[in-house]
Amino acid sequence: MRRWRVRAAALLALWALIPEAPARQMTEGDRRTVWLVNHGYHVGLIMRRQDLRGAAFLIDFPAAEWFEIGWGDEGFYTQVATPGDLSADLAVSALLYPTASVVHVVALYQEPTAVFAPERMSAVRVDADGRALLREAITDEIAAPVEALGAGLYGDSRFYRARSRYHLFNVCNHWLSRALNRAGLPSSELWSVLPGSMLTELKLRGAIN
Repeated sequence: MRRWRVRAAALLALWALIPEAPARQMTEGDRRTVWLVNHGYHVGLIMRRQDLRGAAFLIDFPAAEWFEIGWGDEGFYTQVATPGDLSADLAVSALLYPTASVVHVVALYQEPTAVFAPERMSAVRVDADGRALLREAITDEIAAPVEALGAGLYGDSRFYRARSRYHLFNVCNHWLSRALNRAGLPSSELWSVLPGSMLTELKLRGAIN
């Protein structure tokens, strides 16, 4: 039995080391910066307004030029602003049972690097088609009719009802990892359970300098 456990552990480790190929190859032209911000328990995606054109939530923030987007369990997300707010009961209930989810949208009125501490920020370069795919991932996730559920966690922000269900095998960073991979960035779900490992993979594979 011990031998099989060792073999299973070795196979799992090998699987983790095999990177998932991006869903598409990015072109060299028209690449622009998209930001990732590490909040300690999840990673937020920051995009320009012009790259989110057509998103219904933009009407709620007419003057903002940048937006931070996140996805997660409704109960967990609305109650856990920082890692210190996390409780064991809340984490267990969010992970063990498929639950309703929300999209968190934060309007930014300055450059992202002026809003968040530099050590929390990572820049990736994405081409026009990749940015369009990121926008599509966001707008497809927000359930219709698009209507704010209430104020978000900080700044000028709102929660919106999302379509997906949150559970142990579909956590907040998994959602972002799939969107990044679809856009052409080397992000694997297995590496993306924790923010640190998610950003480490992107660095090791050259997406983050």
